[in-house]
Amino acid sequence: MGDARRGDRRIKRQKARLIAAAVIIFVGLILRFLSIGGMQFSFYICCGISFLLLLWSGIDTLERFGKKKLSHVCKGFLTLLILAGSAMLFVAEAFVISGAHTEMGKKADCILILGAGVNGSTLSLSLQSRLDTALAYLKDHPSLPIVVSGGQGSGEDISEAEAMRRYLTDHGIPNDQIYVEDQSRNTAENMQFSKALMEREQINHQTVAVVSNEFHLYRAKRLAASTGIQAIGVAAETPYLMLRVNYFIREAFALLQQAVFS
Repeated sequence: MGDARRGDRRIKRQKARLIAAAVIIFVGLILRFLSIGGMQFSFYICCGISFLLLLWSGIDTLERFGKKKLSHVCKGFLTLLILAGSAMLFVAEAFVISGAHTEMGKKADCILILGAGVNGSTLSLSLQSRLDTALAYLKDHPSLPIVVSGGQGSGEDISEAEAMRRYLTDHGIPNDQIYVEDQSRNTAENMQFSKALMEREQINHQTVAVVSNEFHLYRAKRLAASTGIQAIGVAAETPYLMLRVNYFIREAFALLQQAVFS
């Protein structure tokens, strides 16, 4: 009788996990097809959680075939992996949050605005936020040279740098104050190619004000330091709470990837 009850409870738990996995995948699909750039990452997170639920159910099934010891070993190992991964992600997130602010009271010699997505030739929400933050910074530092950095990716009719140049000039910034770096494909190349441009154009870049979204600043400053740029962060606020949470979590994974593979 006791074994039968335990078996019934196990089946109920498996059904609950399967339903939860299906619901999470459904939510992920909704996020995937939202017309807000960057939400694809939330879909991958949902897929990962659903996979873990399904894997746990599969391990649980081993007990039905008399492999109780193997089931317990697998569950213990999976639990250890989840705890270790969660701890690493928590530490990475703490670093991301620690850099998510504007550094006040530090003087910059030039401004570097990092690119984000462009939809055709229309600025993404994140990129417009960066440019509006840069314009606000320029009100207090109107004569600083400006480097806009970002290449042309899939679905972009113009480079991110060109989109930024147009936006800045439309808002009253002289064209000859702006220097365009339009070949970079990621943050590391943003820094490498922008530094080469500064040196080529003889722009004073002893200290560079790096403008990006708040979640991105910690990693951006690390990459700047690795190329010999002394950077101060200027944080642009990411619009919408849902988008902000998505990007902060994604950035923690990006930081872990950089730590492992760089």
